[in-house]
Amino acid sequence: MPIRRIVSHRLYAVACLALFAGGLRAELIPLSQVPPAVQKGIQAQLGNGTLGNGTLGKIDRDEEEGQTVFTAEISKAGPGRDYTFSEAGELLRTEVFLTEAPPAVQKAIRNLVAQGKLASIDKTVEEGEVRYDFDWKTKEGVDRSASVLESGELESLQVSLQETPPAVQAAITQEAGSGQIKDVVKSFEDKAVYYDVTIQRDGKDRDFTMRENGKLESRQVFLEEIPAPAQQTIQKTIGAGKVLRIDQVFEKKKNVFPFEVESVIDGKAYDFSVGPKGLFLGVD
Repeated sequence: MPIRRIVSHRLYAVACLALFAGGLRAELIPLSQVPPAVQKGIQAQLGNGTLGNGTLGKIDRDEEEGQTVFTAEISKAGPGRDYTFSEAGELLRTEVFLTEAPPAVQKAIRNLVAQGKLASIDKTVEEGEVRYDFDWKTKEGVDRSASVLESGELESLQVSLQETPPAVQAAITQEAGSGQIKDVVKSFEDKAVYYDVTIQRDGKDRDFTMRENGKLESRQVFLEEIPAPAQQTIQKTIGAGKVLRIDQVFEKKKNVFPFEVESVIDGKAYDFSVGPKGLFLGVD
Protein backbone atom coordinates (compact mmCIF):
# COMPACT_ATOMS: atom_id res chain seq x y z
CA MET A 1 0.00 0.00 0.00
CA PRO A 2 1.17 3.58 -0.61
CA ILE A 3 2.84 5.27 2.34
CA ARG A 4 1.11 7.89 4.38
CA ARG A 5 2.86 10.96 2.99
CA ILE A 6 3.32 14.27 4.79
CA VAL A 7 0.50 15.69 2.77
CA SER A 8 1.04 18.77 0.63
CA HIS A 9 -1.86 20.67 2.14
CA ARG A 10 -0.24 20.38 5.56
CA LEU A 11 2.96 21.87 4.17
CA TYR A 12 0.90 24.57 2.48
CA ALA A 13 -0.77 25.44 5.76
CA VAL A 14 2.64 25.78 7.41
CA ALA A 15 3.82 28.01 4.56
CA CYS A 16 0.77 30.21 5.00
CA LEU A 17 1.50 30.49 8.69
CA ALA A 18 5.06 31.56 7.95
CA LEU A 19 3.78 34.20 5.57
CA PHE A 20 1.30 35.38 8.20
CA ALA A 21 4.14 35.62 10.71
CA GLY A 22 6.36 37.47 8.27
CA GLY A 23 8.74 34.57 7.71
CA LEU A 24 8.41 34.10 3.93
CA ARG A 25 8.09 36.40 0.97
CA ALA A 26 6.54 35.49 -2.37
CA GLU A 27 7.57 37.23 -5.59
CA LEU A 28 5.14 39.84 -6.92
CA ILE A 29 4.77 39.73 -10.71
CA PRO A 30 2.63 41.49 -13.35
CA LEU A 31 -0.11 39.64 -15.25
CA SER A 32 2.02 39.73 -18.42
CA GLN A 33 4.59 37.43 -16.77
CA VAL A 34 2.01 34.83 -15.77
CA PRO A 35 1.81 31.66 -17.95
CA PRO A 36 -1.09 31.71 -20.47
CA ALA A 37 -2.87 28.84 -18.70
CA VAL A 38 -2.80 30.76 -15.43
CA GLN A 39 -3.94 33.96 -17.15
CA LYS A 40 -6.91 32.00 -18.48
CA GLY A 41 -7.71 30.72 -14.98
CA ILE A 42 -7.49 34.22 -13.53
CA GLN A 43 -9.73 35.56 -16.30
CA ALA A 44 -12.31 32.87 -15.57
CA GLN A 45 -12.48 34.04 -11.95
CA LEU A 46 -12.64 37.70 -12.95
CA GLY A 47 -15.64 37.29 -15.28
CA ASN A 48 -16.38 38.20 -18.88
CA GLY A 49 -15.53 41.88 -19.31
CA THR A 50 -12.19 43.47 -20.27
CA LEU A 51 -11.22 42.94 -16.69
CA GLY A 52 -14.38 40.97 -16.08
CA ASN A 53 -16.78 41.59 -13.23
CA GLY A 54 -14.00 41.49 -10.69
CA THR A 55 -10.94 43.60 -10.01
CA LEU A 56 -7.48 42.08 -10.19
CA GLY A 57 -5.02 42.99 -7.46
CA LYS A 58 -1.51 41.67 -6.85
CA ILE A 59 -0.20 38.36 -8.18
CA ASP A 60 2.36 36.31 -6.22
CA ARG A 61 4.60 33.59 -7.61
CA ASP A 62 5.88 31.06 -5.10
CA GLU A 63 7.24 27.52 -4.73
CA GLU A 64 5.34 24.75 -2.95
CA GLU A 65 6.76 21.23 -2.82
CA GLY A 66 9.01 21.97 -5.79
CA GLN A 67 6.18 23.30 -7.95
CA THR A 68 5.47 26.88 -8.97
CA VAL A 69 2.11 28.33 -7.91
CA PHE A 70 0.47 31.68 -8.61
CA THR A 71 -1.83 33.46 -6.18
CA ALA A 72 -4.03 36.27 -7.53
CA GLU A 73 -5.99 38.69 -5.37
CA ILE A 74 -9.42 39.31 -6.90
CA SER A 75 -12.21 41.55 -5.60
CA LYS A 76 -15.84 40.93 -6.57
CA ALA A 77 -18.26 43.43 -5.05
CA GLY A 78 -16.62 43.05 -1.67
CA PRO A 79 -13.31 42.35 0.07
CA GLY A 80 -10.56 40.87 -2.06
CA ARG A 81 -9.73 37.20 -1.75
CA ASP A 82 -6.90 34.99 -2.98
CA TYR A 83 -7.14 32.38 -5.73
CA THR A 84 -4.17 30.02 -6.10
CA PHE A 85 -3.38 28.27 -9.39
CA SER A 86 -0.90 25.65 -10.50
CA GLU A 87 1.45 26.41 -13.40
CA ALA A 88 -1.01 24.49 -15.60
CA GLY A 89 -3.83 26.87 -14.65
CA GLU A 90 -5.62 24.49 -12.27
CA LEU A 91 -7.41 26.26 -9.41
CA LEU A 92 -5.85 24.75 -6.28
CA ARG A 93 -7.61 26.69 -3.55
CA THR A 94 -9.79 29.71 -2.86
CA GLU A 95 -9.79 32.01 0.12
CA VAL A 96 -13.18 32.07 1.84
CA PHE A 97 -14.67 33.92 4.78
CA LEU A 98 -15.91 32.22 7.92
CA THR A 99 -19.60 32.84 7.19
CA GLU A 100 -19.19 31.10 3.79
CA ALA A 101 -18.01 27.83 5.33
CA PRO A 102 -20.48 25.04 6.24
CA PRO A 103 -21.93 25.31 9.78
CA ALA A 104 -19.88 22.32 10.99
CA VAL A 105 -16.67 23.94 9.73
CA GLN A 106 -17.59 27.30 11.26
CA LYS A 107 -18.17 25.60 14.62
CA ALA A 108 -14.86 23.72 14.48
CA ILE A 109 -12.93 26.88 13.57
CA ARG A 110 -14.60 28.96 16.29
CA ASN A 111 -13.86 26.28 18.89
CA LEU A 112 -10.18 26.18 17.96
CA VAL A 113 -9.65 29.91 17.54
CA ALA A 114 -11.69 30.70 20.69
CA GLN A 115 -10.47 34.08 21.98
CA GLY A 116 -7.75 34.32 19.37
CA LYS A 117 -7.79 36.18 16.05
CA LEU A 118 -8.56 34.35 12.80
CA ALA A 119 -6.17 35.28 9.98
CA SER A 120 -7.38 33.42 6.87
CA ILE A 121 -9.27 30.39 5.59
CA ASP A 122 -8.60 28.53 2.33
CA LYS A 123 -10.95 26.02 0.72
CA THR A 124 -9.32 23.21 -1.23
CA VAL A 125 -10.91 20.40 -3.24
CA GLU A 126 -8.70 17.36 -3.85
CA GLU A 127 -10.00 14.14 -5.38
CA GLY A 128 -13.55 15.15 -4.49
CA GLU A 129 -12.72 15.87 -0.83
CA VAL A 130 -13.21 19.40 0.50
CA ARG A 131 -10.86 20.73 3.16
CA TYR A 132 -10.53 24.06 4.96
CA ASP A 133 -7.04 25.21 6.01
CA PHE A 134 -6.88 28.16 8.38
CA ASP A 135 -4.42 30.23 10.39
CA TRP A 136 -4.96 32.22 13.56
CA LYS A 137 -3.15 33.94 16.41
CA THR A 138 -4.03 32.69 19.89
CA LYS A 139 -4.93 35.10 22.66
CA GLU A 140 -1.40 34.48 23.99
CA GLY A 141 0.00 35.72 20.68
CA VAL A 142 1.06 32.32 19.31
CA ASP A 143 0.61 31.66 15.57
CA ARG A 144 -1.19 28.41 14.77
CA SER A 145 -2.66 26.58 11.76
CA ALA A 146 -5.12 23.71 11.33
CA SER A 147 -7.20 21.86 8.74
CA VAL A 148 -10.77 20.57 9.02
CA LEU A 149 -12.85 18.51 6.62
CA GLU A 150 -16.23 19.64 5.31
CA SER A 151 -17.84 17.58 8.06
CA GLY A 152 -16.05 19.69 10.67
CA GLU A 153 -13.72 16.82 11.59
CA LEU A 154 -10.24 17.97 12.57
CA GLU A 155 -7.63 16.67 10.13
CA SER A 156 -4.44 18.36 11.37
CA LEU A 157 -3.38 20.82 14.06
CA GLN A 158 -0.11 22.63 14.59
CA VAL A 159 1.24 22.00 18.09
CA SER A 160 4.36 22.75 20.09
CA LEU A 161 6.93 20.06 20.87
CA GLN A 162 5.92 20.25 24.54
CA GLU A 163 2.33 19.32 23.60
CA THR A 164 3.38 15.95 22.18
CA PRO A 165 3.57 12.72 24.26
CA PRO A 166 6.90 12.10 26.05
CA ALA A 167 7.82 9.23 23.71
CA VAL A 168 7.20 11.47 20.68
CA GLN A 169 9.14 14.38 22.20
CA ALA A 170 12.15 12.15 22.78
CA ALA A 171 11.95 10.61 19.31
CA ILE A 172 11.58 13.98 17.59
CA THR A 173 14.53 15.42 19.51
CA GLN A 174 16.69 12.43 18.63
CA GLU A 175 15.73 12.45 14.94
CA ALA A 176 16.23 16.23 14.67
CA GLY A 177 19.75 15.93 16.08
CA SER A 178 21.61 19.17 15.41
CA GLY A 179 18.77 20.48 13.24
CA GLN A 180 16.40 23.23 14.27
CA ILE A 181 12.81 22.10 14.89
CA LYS A 182 10.64 24.51 12.91
CA ASP A 183 7.20 22.95 13.02
CA VAL A 184 5.20 20.08 14.52
CA VAL A 185 1.75 19.14 13.20
CA LYS A 186 -0.51 16.56 14.79
CA SER A 187 -2.43 14.73 12.05
CA PHE A 188 -5.38 12.37 12.27
CA GLU A 189 -5.84 9.63 9.69
CA ASP A 190 -7.79 6.36 9.78
CA LYS A 191 -8.20 6.60 13.57
CA ALA A 192 -4.42 6.88 13.95
CA VAL A 193 -2.40 9.89 15.14
CA TYR A 194 0.82 11.02 13.46
CA TYR A 195 3.24 13.87 14.11
CA ASP A 196 4.62 15.55 11.00
CA VAL A 197 7.80 17.47 11.80
CA THR A 198 9.79 20.00 9.80
CA ILE A 199 13.38 20.72 10.77
CA GLN A 200 16.15 22.76 9.19
CA ARG A 201 19.55 21.10 8.86
CA ASP A 202 22.46 21.69 6.50
CA GLY A 203 20.62 24.67 5.05
CA LYS A 204 17.59 22.59 3.99
CA ASP A 205 14.11 22.07 5.36
CA ARG A 206 13.46 18.38 5.97
CA ASP A 207 10.33 16.54 7.06
CA PHE A 208 9.78 13.33 8.97
CA THR A 209 6.75 11.60 10.46
CA MET A 210 6.43 9.92 13.86
CA ARG A 211 3.72 7.60 15.09
CA GLU A 212 2.05 8.27 18.43
CA ASN A 213 4.33 5.69 20.09
CA GLY A 214 7.46 7.51 18.89
CA LYS A 215 8.24 5.11 16.04
CA LEU A 216 9.69 6.75 12.94
CA GLU A 217 7.28 6.35 10.02
CA SER A 218 9.14 8.13 7.21
CA ARG A 219 11.96 10.59 6.60
CA GLN A 220 12.42 13.02 3.72
CA VAL A 221 15.71 12.62 1.87
CA PHE A 222 17.28 14.22 -1.17
CA LEU A 223 18.38 12.51 -4.37
CA GLU A 224 22.10 12.98 -3.74
CA GLU A 225 21.77 11.40 -0.29
CA ILE A 226 20.41 8.01 -1.34
CA PRO A 227 22.42 5.01 -2.67
CA ALA A 228 23.74 5.38 -6.21
CA PRO A 229 21.71 2.45 -7.65
CA ALA A 230 18.48 4.03 -6.36
CA GLN A 231 19.52 7.39 -7.80
CA GLN A 232 20.12 5.81 -11.21
CA THR A 233 16.72 4.08 -11.25
CA ILE A 234 14.97 7.30 -10.29
CA GLN A 235 16.76 9.32 -12.96
CA LYS A 236 16.08 6.66 -15.60
CA THR A 237 12.39 6.53 -14.61
CA ILE A 238 11.69 10.27 -14.73
CA GLY A 239 13.88 11.09 -17.74
CA ALA A 240 13.33 14.77 -18.45
CA GLY A 241 10.78 14.94 -15.64
CA LYS A 242 11.28 16.46 -12.20
CA VAL A 243 11.62 14.93 -8.75
CA LEU A 244 9.42 16.78 -6.27
CA ARG A 245 10.12 14.79 -3.14
CA ILE A 246 11.67 11.57 -1.86
CA ASP A 247 10.78 9.86 1.42
CA GLN A 248 12.52 6.89 2.97
CA VAL A 249 9.79 4.71 4.45
CA PHE A 250 10.29 2.47 7.48
CA GLU A 251 7.68 -0.12 6.52
CA LYS A 252 9.06 -2.90 4.37
CA LYS A 253 7.94 -3.35 0.79
CA LYS A 254 9.25 -6.50 -0.93
CA ASN A 255 11.58 -7.00 2.05
CA VAL A 256 13.27 -3.58 1.78
CA PHE A 257 12.68 -0.14 3.22
CA PRO A 258 11.70 1.72 0.04
CA PHE A 259 12.27 5.23 -1.21
CA GLU A 260 8.91 6.70 -2.20
CA VAL A 261 9.27 9.25 -5.00
CA GLU A 262 6.89 12.03 -6.01
CA SER A 263 7.67 13.33 -9.50
CA VAL A 264 6.20 15.11 -12.49
CA ILE A 265 6.61 13.60 -15.96
CA ASP A 266 5.23 15.42 -19.02
CA GLY A 267 3.29 17.72 -16.71
CA LYS A 268 1.54 14.87 -14.86
CA ALA A 269 2.09 13.53 -11.35
CA TYR A 270 3.92 10.20 -11.25
CA ASP A 271 4.58 8.55 -7.88
CA PHE A 272 6.64 5.38 -7.57
CA SER A 273 8.93 3.50 -5.19
CA VAL A 274 12.50 2.24 -5.51
CA GLY A 275 14.61 -0.08 -3.36
CA PRO A 276 18.03 0.92 -1.99
CA LYS A 277 19.73 -1.36 -4.54
CA GLY A 278 17.84 0.27 -7.42
CA LEU A 279 14.99 -2.22 -7.81
CA PHE A 280 11.86 -0.53 -9.21
CA LEU A 281 9.09 -1.47 -6.77
CA GLY A 282 6.08 -0.17 -8.65
CA VAL A 283 3.83 2.83 -9.15
CA ASP A 284 1.89 4.15 -6.14
